[in-house]
Amino acid sequence: MNNKTTLFLGVLFSAVFFAGNAYAAEIRGKLKGLSPATITVSCPNFKRSAKIKKKGAYSIKGLPARKSCSFVISQEKNKSVALPFTTKNSVVVYSGKLKVRKGTIVVLRK
Repeated sequence: MNNKTTLFLGVLFSAVFFAGNAYAAEIRGKLKGLSPATITVSCPNFKRSAKIKKKGAYSIKGLPARKSCSFVISQEKNKSVALPFTTKNSVVVYSGKLKVRKGTIVVLRK
């Protein structure tokens, strides 16, 4: 194998490896108290939603790693404020209890 082939393979490996890790983060946990509800995560150039299941479990995969993001909980006409978090290279666990106060969903973190 010559130097150009070795360099090409190194660049190709790096591109695949870092591209895969760029969206390797996940947020998950249990947000109990309101069902059905939706969690919507917003990061720079990224937005994704998921349903919060009956027992409060949720998971959103494929988030951009090492970014400042936020999430909002919504249910019918009720909505939380945007809650900030920072993604990692792997999993962020965010659990708590949900309550509605005057049309606003309040997240009480455990």
